[in-house]
Amino acid sequence: AWTVGHGVNVVLDLNGYSITSTYNEANYYLFTVNGGSLTLNDSSETGTGKIEIQNASQSYPLQLRGTGSSFIMNGGTITATEDALDIYTSAQNTAITINGGTMRSQSYSTLAIRGTNTVVNINGGLIESNGSYGAFVSSGDYSDPDRIVFNMTGGKLTSTRTGILTDYALTVNIGGEAAIETTGTGISVKGTTVLNVDGGSITSGSYAIQANYNNTVNIT
Repeated sequence: AWTVGHGVNVVLDLNGYSITSTYNEANYYLFTVNGGSLTLNDSSETGTGKIEIQNASQSYPLQLRGTGSSFIMNGGTITATEDALDIYTSAQNTAITINGGTMRSQSYSTLAIRGTNTVVNINGGLIESNGSYGAFVSSGDYSDPDRIVFNMTGGKLTSTRTGILTDYALTVNIGGEAAIETTGTGISVKGTTVLNVDGGSITSGSYAIQANYNNTVNIT
């Protein structure tokens, strides 16, 4: 396991190679960003660089925690049995930017987004879930929709069930060239989520958008 600590900035170029873990233990994370910054690139022509968890249902490739952690993904593939990227509940001022590459989960959610003052920007790449959710986003607070802001303006998110599931108060903005494709529901918002859709596409085998409880949904 490798921790990127407070104030440390790491740029990891996979360069077509793989980092693979088969270690299986509850709450084990191959990479932990705790107050630092991790940027993932793959400069290889083949684009085959991978970080992967194999046959380890209790272990995860990446978690962000602490205060001021950030992760930028420009290339490569992150594969997990369960969550590919997890933001810990008590994390604060966390920033995620996905410009390219692939994140893939075989079960549950590819992105598990929590914390306070969390900002996620998906500008490109592929988020793929063969389990429950492409992204599960939960703030744990009913009153502040700015507690988590989830922006998707590019890339593709696919799921064999639900694309994006939210809970509590947060804001989801879908626009630009974003593409959400699911066999189940495209976006399901719960709690007091604010959902704004001003572009992109949502293709689903069930509801494109499903709103429950005290949501605000703006489609322009």
